[in-house]
Amino acid sequence: MEKQLELALRAGRLRQSLKTGFIHEEGVIPLLDNYAFALSLLRSRQVDHVLEAKALLEKLLPFGLSPHLHEYPTQGDIYFGRKLYPYLFWILREFGPILGVPLRQKLEEQLASLPKPILPENPHTPQEWANYLIVCQLDNLDPTPALRQWDPRAFAFIGPQQQEKFEPAVTLFDLFMPELSRRALEDHPTHVRASVIRPWENLVFPADHKTSPHIWGDQKHTHSIYISEGADETVLYIDAHPDHNITVDHQKATTFQLGDRLQVAHFEVSFSVEGEGKVFGHISRGNRPGQLSATKFDAYDWKIALRTIGQGPLKVHFHYTNLLQIS
Repeated sequence: MEKQLELALRAGRLRQSLKTGFIHEEGVIPLLDNYAFALSLLRSRQVDHVLEAKALLEKLLPFGLSPHLHEYPTQGDIYFGRKLYPYLFWILREFGPILGVPLRQKLEEQLASLPKPILPENPHTPQEWANYLIVCQLDNLDPTPALRQWDPRAFAFIGPQQQEKFEPAVTLFDLFMPELSRRALEDHPTHVRASVIRPWENLVFPADHKTSPHIWGDQKHTHSIYISEGADETVLYIDAHPDHNITVDHQKATTFQLGDRLQVAHFEVSFSVEGEGKVFGHISRGNRPGQLSATKFDAYDWKIALRTIGQGPLKVHFHYTNLLQIS
């Protein structure tokens, strides 16, 4: 886990204000990120970093549980308290003796006022599964259920998730994994909070880990497909990687009809329709729902859409065959 600490320290330094000494993010000073940075400094075990961490903690404590320092004296809710708890817990557990009695006592009082995180009952998102792993490390629980949500070949969470440009967005769940992808190593605001991740002992991925036909790739790049169904349009999005050329019946085209077969990446895509009416297909660039980097000038996906024409309602089904799995 030395790589996670390195990423956390780098991200903190890049976001630290020379004027205030605090971590700033999008023009505000987030309390959680600053406690996370203090933990990173302590974990480095360098004398100057330890002194800096203690000074930072002394400056943070008077602001109580305000999620952002400018919101003081507003107090955070139960969810904010549960997010903050692990950082204070590990600061005290690992570094309590070197903090000095006055600072340690203040942190102990702060920790005692916070609700302890609990295992999410039915986690779905990578953020929720990251919270699951945080609790596993706090309580020494078996992380296997969370590890089953990770595809170690595609280096990605297997379920629906937000997209950041051409790949899935980096979350703490990515950073919990023992091997990190190229995208997870690039600077990201999430790295600041990676100080909460503890080294795993004898971590083994379950043999029955899940995979998803919508996600594939390797350590260098993670590809994905996303399907969006609307009232009059059904859309298949696929990341616009240079290798993802789209053809219709093996010819370049921007439109298609029902019965045509599309080739994209290693998939052959066809369609079927329930109901009466006509549909028209078109291929363009766009951004799937949940794209975090989208502006009106940027498009990170190929958008393969079937639109209902005239009377409906129609229900469109995508069918795609993974050509790599055909012998």
